Amino acid sequence: MHSDRSNCLLAALLFMTFTAWGGEVLQPPEDGILTDAVRSRAMPDTGDSRIGRILARYYNKGLGGPEAWESIISMRSRGVIQLEAGESLEIEALQRKPDRMKVVIRQDGRESLILAHDGQTAWRLVAGDARATSLEGTEARRFIHSSGFGSHLLYPYARGKKIEYIETIPVAQKVCHKLRVHLETGYQVDYYIDVSDYHEFMVDNLDLQSGMVNTVRYGDYTVVSGMPMAMRVENLEDGKLVSVLELDDFQVNIGIMPWMFEMPAPDPASQPPAATAAP
Repeated sequence: MHSDRSNCLLAALLFMTFTAWGGEVLQPPEDGILTDAVRSRAMPDTGDSRIGRILARYYNKGLGGPEAWESIISMRSRGVIQLEAGESLEIEALQRKPDRMKVVIRQDGRESLILAHDGQTAWRLVAGDARATSLEGTEARRFIHSSGFGSHLLYPYARGKKIEYIETIPVAQKVCHKLRVHLETGYQVDYYIDVSDYHEFMVDNLDLQSGMVNTVRYGDYTVVSGMPMAMRVENLEDGKLVSVLELDDFQVNIGIMPWMFEMPAPDPASQPPAATAAP
């Protein structure tokens, strides 16, 4: 009981200490020059401002630092996703930098759905269908948004991106820095970074075009090739829990190639025979 009171007091003190600093936007380096090399760096020097120091700790503690990040080119993860309705599905995700993703969903051991982004096009293939089809509209925007390798807090000086410190607040018995990323794609992403270990605890993805909010909560972190990875991922839509993903395996740099994400051509055997001209 005494420990609980102490934790609550610490959270309150941190809340009062940090909330006065809200609204700070990450600024360019001291010389004000953003070269292409700086813009393309995942974890550049972010300076000595409050938000700059938070990002530096996040990069080094929450993501394992530049060396671990640079060493990972691709990743495969596997697990089981439990839907709100009670259905359990096997899931396998392939990812490759910078933004290629392929998700394979299996039911009772049989492949039932593939969702993928090849860097240009998002597509799906349903088991039994003769051809893959492109995702469209909000569905395509959402899948492409989620296909980036790693966090949108990386590449902080990329063109069209703005990162700001909002506040430091208690969230579900944790104390979190809240950082907001504005993307030129029309998404606003709020990150809640646990101040104890700088892991991502929760992320709110707001699609400014549709108004839809997707929330992801992360837990049960383990270290894979020097980088912390969440083994439990909860997915919420407008605050309502819709699925829980429990991962049990991560493998990095196992030969995942760009062509693996390309939309497959239609199966010729499934196509109707070509019409022939009358004699």
